[in-house]
Amino acid sequence: MRETVERLERDGLVERGPNPADRRAPLVRLTPDGAAALDHVGPARGLRGGARPRPR
Repeated sequence: MRETVERLERDGLVERGPNPADRRAPLVRLTPDGAAALDHVGPARGLRGGARPRPR
């Protein structure tokens, strides 16, 4: 799983940030590019569309 998240982060599709509830496990968030990619390929792969990154 770690390698997948690292690749997505390197490609600019997700970003990692601190998790206030558990400092050992970072939170992974979609970037705007990641949300656009999910909107594009998600329906064809049975994934829910409409995912949007949370404003900071």
